Amino acid sequence: MAGIFGYIDKKNDDESKQQFLSIIKDAGLHIKKEIVGDDFILGEAGIDIDKSNNDDLNDTISIVSQGETFDDVHQDLSTRILDLYINNKLDELNMINGSFSAAIYDNHDKKLTIVNDINGLTKVFYAIGKDDFYFAPKITPLLRMGKGGALRKDAIADFFLFGYILGDNTFLDNMFQLPAGSILELTEDGISISQYSTLQYQEEELSNDKDPLIDELGNHWHKAVERRVAKEQKIIIPISGGLDSRAILAATLKCIPKENVVTFTFGEEGSLDFDIGKRVAKKAGVKHIGLIVEKEDYDNIYRQSMNDIEGFIDATPYFPVNGYRKMKDYGDIIFSGTKIDVLLGRHVLSNQFSTGDLDRKILNKHDYEIIKDHVFKHQILNDEKTINNLFKSSFLENFDIKHSYERSHPELDKVIDTRFPNYFADWDFNNRWNKYIYFAVFRNRDIFKYRTMLDTDLVNYCLGIPVDHRLDEKLYKQMLLKYYSDYFNIPTKNNAGGSLNEGDIRIFLRKGVLYSKVKINNISNKIIRKNVFNDRNKNYIDYDELLREDGEYRLFIKKYIDRVKEREYFSKEYIDRLWELEMKGKKNSAMLFGLLVTFELFLEKYIDT
Repeated sequence: MAGIFGYIDKKNDDESKQQFLSIIKDAGLHIKKEIVGDDFILGEAGIDIDKSNNDDLNDTISIVSQGETFDDVHQDLSTRILDLYINNKLDELNMINGSFSAAIYDNHDKKLTIVNDINGLTKVFYAIGKDDFYFAPKITPLLRMGKGGALRKDAIADFFLFGYILGDNTFLDNMFQLPAGSILELTEDGISISQYSTLQYQEEELSNDKDPLIDELGNHWHKAVERRVAKEQKIIIPISGGLDSRAILAATLKCIPKENVVTFTFGEEGSLDFDIGKRVAKKAGVKHIGLIVEKEDYDNIYRQSMNDIEGFIDATPYFPVNGYRKMKDYGDIIFSGTKIDVLLGRHVLSNQFSTGDLDRKILNKHDYEIIKDHVFKHQILNDEKTINNLFKSSFLENFDIKHSYERSHPELDKVIDTRFPNYFADWDFNNRWNKYIYFAVFRNRDIFKYRTMLDTDLVNYCLGIPVDHRLDEKLYKQMLLKYYSDYFNIPTKNNAGGSLNEGDIRIFLRKGVLYSKVKINNISNKIIRKNVFNDRNKNYIDYDELLREDGEYRLFIKKYIDRVKEREYFSKEYIDRLWELEMKGKKNSAMLFGLLVTFELFLEKYIDT
């Protein structure tokens, strides 16, 4: 796994330093560079096993960094960041087009500075002790150093309410993740964190003239892809039934030969994502791998999944765990569109925001509470009633499960982006994406390098697109039809299996048929405990149906459910009741059971030992 690691030790304990380096290696972090001083360690870890020569320790300042840049500046990453540090210009880090993290130790001032990119694409976790401070790209080394604190009640509630942990928290009260676009400073006076940049839509939007906007977006899209594929021999692109992946593929094939591109799709045969992915790859003429989600050896694949996500999201292996790792045979660069859909309007949908809401602004406390409630209802995974019933009354005593959610919003007088849809998307950028999507998509970070469409120029352009052009991704879709029309005559999952330019009436009818099948499945589940129709809109296993029909899976899940319900946090009676309803087909709770199993695996792996 690529990233930076380090250790600040006020006691100058050589034994602890060596222990930390050993743990880093044991955690699968291949050390490429290490700098060891009297009271600190700084290091770089990469996904390959080649170890570079260690630099001589500078008497004044030492730096380590990891990441990639995609701009025209030829200065290496460490030198660029060090220049900004020396000239007190770290607030200009947002000018670096790429993904990175870096750590600087100033031996003269006894100060550690850690920075990351504006999208948080390179993770940094840190643990705070009485006399020491540790950081790494995963939490496993920090936990193995025995630096875990007490479990956070608010983090546990977040995990079951949203499916991930809000803010910069982890499950432990002394361990955190560095927010995107941040500068952390550690001095003898303590820790301070500031953000040099956050993603937010521009108050002064671009012109509303559609045609120039389409062309500018097309140019930025192509340039972003060109920057990311030009230097590589092989690029792996995950293909789904959606928009982003095939748009990346189409643009990539304008930059490099098709022989240098491999695509893969995971899911279930017959699903829209799986079938459409194959059709897109065939149209492109590229090598394509179909990965079926694995339905065996559940104990092993759940544990492999835990190595990737470390308990931050549901460990249920929606991804084909073993198949995904085999893609390493075709290269180590995976290029995805992750997050760009949100910037282009994926969460500005007409079924969520009426025409009047597009221009509505937060002008007072009443407006503020309305948009916060809107965000909450559309972001939660499990409803409040379910979560309140899940926990014991002793756990909930003097505690509000929405505590973290309220803290995830700025104070009313500090709200900058006041338009309702923009505020919704801003929250999504900084919470769901950085705390859920990151872990869900960037699997196997120990063997793959991940690239996304989060190009600085493209992102800044997207943040200026007028909200009415982002509604239902209108401008984005028009750009795709103009620049990559051959690929978007093929059906899309977004249009319920219709092409991107299909008429509204046919799309409405398609969605009506899918909706009817879902309703029939709900009824059939209650009567015969299985689906009548395959839900083609899902490219994953129906885990509720799997739980009822697959004895091996049921025994695996039940084993961990029986363990976790004995923990001090949960209502054993409520969990037993949910299980009974699940088995009878009267309630679908497989997703909640997945979270319970993940939490138990986390406790057994990291806390109990």
